[in-house]
Amino acid sequence: MKHLKKFNEDLSYSGKDVTKMPIIGTVMTKPIAHYPAAEYNVVEIIETETGIIYVSDSWYKRSIPQLIPESLVETYNEI
Repeated sequence: MKHLKKFNEDLSYSGKDVTKMPIIGTVMTKPIAHYPAAEYNVVEIIETETGIIYVSDSWYKRSIPQLIPESLVETYNEI
């Protein structure tokens, strides 16, 4: 487990370059306030005590991938 990248005590992902990982599915987010629904490629799924978190193939900021919590997802399609 030495390759896990921790975000905090309860959340970690594989630590790999998400832009080079194979796409395993797509999610369509729910529209929120002024933000329309959007589609993201998924490269990893994290199961937590509070629900599923999808890891996107893009970076939120340097070395932190875009994370999408299950509560914001309208649909998930496995590839």
